[in-house]
Amino acid sequence: LGVCAPGQSGVMFVHPAEAATRLAERLCSRTVAFLLCWPQLAAEHITAYTAAVGGPDKVRGLVMVAGENCSPRDPSDAASASGCTRDALVEEGEEVKCLSELCRAWTFEAKKG
Repeated sequence: LGVCAPGQSGVMFVHPAEAATRLAERLCSRTVAFLLCWPQLAAEHITAYTAAVGGPDKVRGLVMVAGENCSPRDPSDAASASGCTRDALVEEGEEVKCLSELCRAWTFEAKKG
């Protein structure tokens, strides 16, 4: 994504240490959906990403694909840290195969209101 490029969309990978500067300049106040794949994040990292995009009102949802060695261990904690509902759309997540291990994918929606 270019700097403040209205009309463009796509996937952007941002390290937690760069969130405060890179996200705001790239998003142009647009809303986001977070994708966490094999995350190694603390809840405070996700909270920092959320703050960097303009707070929970800018978060449309979160998808987390994780296995046994990922963190946060409870996907609901990641959802809560992003301002999303703690209840996944599919209660136990959905089974997916990633790499050579069994993983689960959880999808959370933004809080309404």
